[in-house]
Amino acid sequence: MKAASAVLFFSLAAALPSRAAAEMKFDYLTEIGHSSNLFEDANNLSGTFWQETLKLRGSLEQDGTKLSYAIRQAEKRTGRYRFGDTNETELNLGYSFALGKDALFELEAAYLRSTSGDVLLALPQSVIGYRTTDRQLQFAGQYTTSSFIGKTVAAVKASTLKNGDARFTINLLRPTKLDPDVSLAGFS
Repeated sequence: MKAASAVLFFSLAAALPSRAAAEMKFDYLTEIGHSSNLFEDANNLSGTFWQETLKLRGSLEQDGTKLSYAIRQAEKRTGRYRFGDTNETELNLGYSFALGKDALFELEAAYLRSTSGDVLLALPQSVIGYRTTDRQLQFAGQYTTSSFIGKTVAAVKASTLKNGDARFTINLLRPTKLDPDVSLAGFS
């Protein structure tokens, strides 16, 4: 992950002339703890957890054009309830450029892949859980202009969420879709 991020950044930086302004920020956070209710539900399953987040974000700017990027990887391990582990990978890209002195055009795209689990049934001697892998895509565009009547903004946004099948911790239950897929479009 780190190597791929570094290759992406340095490839983008090398493609631009030397007078382009570049900015990059790298964040890392790791935490360990204990919760009396790991899944935040009525089962009150307690245990230790460990979570870690890695972020790389930055931008390249030159002559009124800006390319921004962000990559995030988050992990959460729930100790003995491994079906409840969470993994998220997110990629964001943005591009903006000036259309003359009083107009700006912006484009954004985002992708999120999330793998997580939850409790289906907590029995006295065992816990039946499940895991799903969900994918989300978002696209947005915005045009901003300033003129004698003031500032005008036209924006469009589209997103889609594909919820994966739940895969249970016991073989008696077949993979099943628990949540619907959702698509959304908006204009303003």
